[in-house]
Amino acid sequence: MTDHCHHLAIDNNNYSTVWLDAMHDRTNYIATAATVDEDLLMTESRCWPPTINATNEVFLELFKNKYILEPKSDVISAIPGEMKIKDVYSGLFFGFALNEFIDQADTSTLNYLKYYESNKNKTISTRGLHIDDPTNFPNSFLYNCDIKIFEYFIGLKKEGTPKYSYEATQVDPPDPVDQTRQPPDIPDWSTANCERRHLYNLNCFWKELLTTIDNDHDHVFGTEYNFNPDDKTAAIECLRRIKFTGFEMIRKTTTPTTYVDFLYKYPKWKIDGAGDEYYYVTTQSLCASNIPTVSNNVKPRPEGKTTKEQKSCFKGLKQLANNCFNENYNAKSHFFMLLKYAGDTSHMVLYDILDKISPNNPDLALHLSERPLLVRTFAKNMNVYCKYLAKFNNYGIYKTPN
Repeated sequence: MTDHCHHLAIDNNNYSTVWLDAMHDRTNYIATAATVDEDLLMTESRCWPPTINATNEVFLELFKNKYILEPKSDVISAIPGEMKIKDVYSGLFFGFALNEFIDQADTSTLNYLKYYESNKNKTISTRGLHIDDPTNFPNSFLYNCDIKIFEYFIGLKKEGTPKYSYEATQVDPPDPVDQTRQPPDIPDWSTANCERRHLYNLNCFWKELLTTIDNDHDHVFGTEYNFNPDDKTAAIECLRRIKFTGFEMIRKTTTPTTYVDFLYKYPKWKIDGAGDEYYYVTTQSLCASNIPTVSNNVKPRPEGKTTKEQKSCFKGLKQLANNCFNENYNAKSHFFMLLKYAGDTSHMVLYDILDKISPNNPDLALHLSERPLLVRTFAKNMNVYCKYLAKFNNYGIYKTPN
């Protein structure tokens, strides 16, 4: 198995997803170049995993062979909502999902909801998933497949014991007759216990995400894209100390009347689950601004005024980083670089989990709009809908009608 062929590459000799994706995000604290020519991700020949059944081919040629021209109206009407993962709006409503809490650039629940409530031409209603619409969302109480994801994490085993324990409480009790029956054997999702279950899902998801990020550093091919392995390990172990402890609600109301009253604006977290509580609201600008190692590539994007929630988040992250690294600036830089890298990677991790839950489900798809993530998902043989990119035109991949 040629593991390195899953990685991003701009030539046929060096492969590393973390390195090149960080260059795209302008957070690569070791790179000497200011940026990377991302067209090379799609136009340079490279190796591909066995699932692609190609050798030293150009991405756009392969993508052209798999590309299907579909009118947007047909795509929308064919989508029930579940199993769809978004990294771009593109006029579609799929409900909300776990990955929005990790990649909050434009696809946070709050921004997504504002977009659809202001869109007079929205095609699919923003009704409240299973809580209001169990026919189209049988596995999604408030967030994409949250019911199935909860079952999945509870069912994971490591050496015969549960990988992620879940304790019953008064709002989420065991069966009153048969005490051996624990959630999710009891299909009792409600507005009383959903927040607790979503918090469990998010913490499990974070751990799986960090494992994936750790693995993404392995199997790098070539000599140009190497991070110090000790700095990488220290950064990931520090990120594991983030424990999500609650949610800030989108609306503060004592008498909820609609599903929106139960949606979350931001997660909250604590270092090791104890002490001061912080919001989790990351941005590229704040991640790049806190990278102490000077590099030509590190450049914060202009993102407007910093919110109180963002200030809270990075107050906690800087405290955590100082606790972990002291004067190890490269490890601290890797820590803040990976916080940004976690965003796009979260979409792929959610895809993998949903694929395990429902293998080969034709509804499972990732909707995106950027070159690095497009190539990453293609190399993993994922089902992708991509917003039109200018480079497509050179290969006969034309803009979708209407």
